[in-house]
Amino acid sequence: MIPQQQTSLSEQELLRIMQKMNELLPNLSCPMCKNSDFVIAEGYFNNPLQFKLPDLSIGGRSIPTIGIICQNCGFVSQHALKTINLLPQNLK
Repeated sequence: MIPQQQTSLSEQELLRIMQKMNELLPNLSCPMCKNSDFVIAEGYFNNPLQFKLPDLSIGGRSIPTIGIICQNCGFVSQHALKTINLLPQNLK
């Protein structure tokens, strides 16, 4: 039997991220359109680090981020979880 996978962030995770982003960026506006209405992406991004171009390495070191999305133009701003103290302890 294949276990059911979580398809989005939990309400608790979303609340924790929202509180942290409001604390760090109280006057956030989109750098593209100056709108101030954003939503949090419903999952994490995991950006793999590449040490030699044009090779593509899969696995290894990466930068986990959360995205916030402008409600007007769709601009996505990624924020490193470790830097904003949202990376779970077991991943540090």
